[in-house]
Order: sequence, then C-alpha cells, then structure tokens
Amino acid sequence: MPRSYSSDHDAESGYASGSSSASLPEVYFSRPHLKFINQQLQNLEPQEILKWCIMTLPHLFQTTAFGLTGLAINDMVSKLDSPIKPNIDLIYLDTLHAFKETYELVQAVKDRYPSLTIHTYKPEGCETVEDFNRKHGEKLWETNEELYDYVAKVEPAQRSYAELGVAAVITGRRRSQGGKRGDLDIVELDDAGMIKVNPLANWSFQQVNDYIKEN
Repeated sequence: MPRSYSSDHDAESGYASGSSSASLPEVYFSRPHLKFINQQLQNLEPQEILKWCIMTLPHLFQTTAFGLTGLAINDMVSKLDSPIKPNIDLIYLDTLHAFKETYELVQAVKDRYPSLTIHTYKPEGCETVEDFNRKHGEKLWETNEELYDYVAKVEPAQRSYAELGVAAVITGRRRSQGGKRGDLDIVELDDAGMIKVNPLANWSFQQVNDYIKEN
C-alpha cells in the first residue's frame, strides 16, 4: 500500500474539534450507553470496530492527513468482509503547507483505491500558498499558532462537516501517542455532540507500522 512519510507523532490527530451546531448527529448516545459501548468494543480488533461503525453510524466519514494510521484504516475498510458494503468517504484538510511527498501520497491513494471519494478542504478563500500568505501573512504558524490552527484546520473541518452532513468521523488517534490521548476511548463525543471513533486506540505505533509493511 502507499507509504506515509509520518513518524510516530502521526498527523492523524483527528483534527481539533471541527464540530458545529449545524452538524449534530442523528444518532445519540447517553453517557451510560457510551460507557457500555466502549466496554463492548474494547477487546475487538480494529476491523471489527469498523464493521460496527458501518452498521451503526449514518453519515460516517474518515478524517485523514494521510499519515500511517489513516492509511491503515483506509486499507482495512477497503478489505472488510461486511454484509453492508463499506462506503466511507475521506475528508482531507489541505493546509496548503504539506510536504510535496504528502501530495504525491494523496495521488497514490487515489490510484490504489479508484472508487474512494476524497473531499479536500482548504483554508477559506485560499487555493495556493500564495493566497494564504496574502490573506494571513507568511509563517502564520510561527507568529500566531492558535490562529493558524483555526484557519488551516478547525474552520475547514467545521465547513466540511456542515457541507457534507457529517454525523460521525473515524480518526487515527491512538493511546500510545501519549498526552491527553492516554485515556482515549474508542467511541467518544466531542463538546458539540459529534461522534468520533478511534478504531486504532489500542494499537501501538509498531503495530500500525507492521500493518503498513504487510499490506
């Protein structure tokens, strides 16, 4: 499968909450129900968690930055033996500042999975790096990191969720990435009620890397 250029600090971070009140899910989980679901999914393999997602969650999408975990999840979905045909579109937030290799990888994924739909969202009003610099200044991530995260990631995510009618998203976050992700649930709700599923929550970086090499 196509190779990612990411390290253990994977770009599949499940972007800063892109939820907005205009994209609330049609499926609602109470906190006790959510706890029960996580208990049931805890010991399942990622492929089984993905099957559960497909059968349970409408308007399901995968967010990806084309890092290792995103590639692994996408490949798993393509190979699922499920009574319901997997149909999970990808949402790619193109910050316009990715490495050249990332854009080459996007094309490689399109070539390998021709039936896959990838929705690309860029910072509002920008198609090129030059557009971004004219609007926000050069190296915004250095001068105002919080603003950069918003205009390059959060706002495009909010826009994608609203325009695509997203009710649930699959992310590549893992507990082994540390920090706040150390107690990451497999299924969670963000502050706006968006359902987020982390099928690789239990996996280490080595497991992800091994999967990529074997597939």
